[in-house]
Amino acid sequence: MPVPAEPPISEAALDVLPNLVTRMAVNVDINGSTGHTFVVDTGANRTAISSELALALGLPPGPEVLVNGVTAAVPTPTVRVERLFVGETAFRGLLMPVISHARLGVHGLLGVDVLGRFAVTFDVGESVLRLRRRGVGLSRAEDTRLDDQTTLQARQRFGQLTLVRVTADGVPIQAFIDSGSQYSIGNMALFNSVAARRPDVNDRRWTVPVIGATGDNVTGELAVVRQVRLGSVTLNELPTIFCDLHAFRIWRMEDRPAMLFGADILRMFDTVTVDFPERQVRFGLPTRHRPSTALP
Repeated sequence: MPVPAEPPISEAALDVLPNLVTRMAVNVDINGSTGHTFVVDTGANRTAISSELALALGLPPGPEVLVNGVTAAVPTPTVRVERLFVGETAFRGLLMPVISHARLGVHGLLGVDVLGRFAVTFDVGESVLRLRRRGVGLSRAEDTRLDDQTTLQARQRFGQLTLVRVTADGVPIQAFIDSGSQYSIGNMALFNSVAARRPDVNDRRWTVPVIGATGDNVTGELAVVRQVRLGSVTLNELPTIFCDLHAFRIWRMEDRPAMLFGADILRMFDTVTVDFPERQVRFGLPTRHRPSTALP
């Protein structure tokens, strides 16, 4: 896949669109056409576009590719995009999978192929998304928040950042941020580990459907995780869907307790920064929501 051109600016601040329930989206420009709504999806390896927008813009077709969604791997057509602008940052020569608007709910998704060069900050309090390149110093506004942040180191696997020092109901887990998912999802290895410590969870779960952007769906079990610890921060009473998603298999997390943190987690904090170059995820401690500082 073509490597995106080096962004010409050091930082961009983009207004987040408010009408997508829990997902966060911004306006992007494609080949000079403006105002298209793309969800910021740190769980997607590739940036995708809706079939309706691709047709309206007359984008030339590319080769078929295999898209690994959270629920399944699906052969998918692509189109070629000459220029994608996120704020004033340009990416050139992108090959985008094409998925129907009905599945995406928006004009497209910004994936790790675009986001992976940046520290991506979801500023929930200000409804702003910030993109910052490696080596650029902190702004004064961010510097004042440093004492209120907790930082987790991460490992990079298949473009994604896997968090360390995370537990769910006392079970050590692998976890990653998927800002394109509205809800947090754990695998069945995690459910079984939690149930071994809390047998009551077996009697307090509800069957729910899980539908991916590619259109396939699977069945999950909704239950409450009493406590998720992210370093020094604790989240209490977190509703979680448990399901052996295709995404867990792709990222080789099917046999060990693992969890996908969706946009419902992001909105519990004032800021969340997914820093791909530094392999860190930084949580700006909230002033009002459920997370609380954990005791040693």
